[in-house]
Amino acid sequence: MTSLNTTEVRNHVNAMVNKLKLKFPNHQGATPANTPEFVIVLDTETTGFMPNALTLKTNPGTKLPQVIELAAVVISVPEKKVVDSFQSYFQHDPEFSWEAEAENIHKLSQDFLADKPTLAEGLQNFYQKMRPYSFIDSKRGKEYLQCGCHNPAFDYEQLQLATAVMQQKSGFKAQASIVYRMIDQYTLGHLVGLADSTEQRISMGIDPAQHHQAIWDTMASAAMYLFFLQGSE
Repeated sequence: MTSLNTTEVRNHVNAMVNKLKLKFPNHQGATPANTPEFVIVLDTETTGFMPNALTLKTNPGTKLPQVIELAAVVISVPEKKVVDSFQSYFQHDPEFSWEAEAENIHKLSQDFLADKPTLAEGLQNFYQKMRPYSFIDSKRGKEYLQCGCHNPAFDYEQLQLATAVMQQKSGFKAQASIVYRMIDQYTLGHLVGLADSTEQRISMGIDPAQHHQAIWDTMASAAMYLFFLQGSE
């Protein structure tokens, strides 16, 4: 499994952006309105899939999935570049589900995760590292992290779920709330004419074996977002 520091992440993302610029030499860059100074692009890998509402209602003991890998790339919007990153694996808590189908997708085993930080420890590290990139909502007087997710609905839900469970179980306290923006790789890819995820990965030079590794999926979404900010310049 891949572990990368911020310099390595920045180099990989820049290489992906350059490939997109070569493929789309006439793309005009643009900054979305009302964007905070920093956007945190993230992705999760989990132990399973979220049960539907009917399953949870009829089987109240149904186990929920757990985040076991979290990766994030911090983009400075004014500077249009990667300024920080985060990556961590988490050991499996048996109170959460473990589905063979999910393991077949991300290839993370319980043996591999056995010596990794607990979910509470890992989330605490994540929020501490990301807090310098938060913003204050002047109307609510609350602190937020502006996140763009690789798979927005799923990743946002999983991170919110993990945070809520850890706050109940261990007294863990997130320093900021998560809000998210629809800047995922797939939506942006379709806007420039990349038909599907396979074509998008090929365009950015991503090995198919790296798909469904949170750090690589995060870098792909970060590269696509930076390409939209920078344009082909």
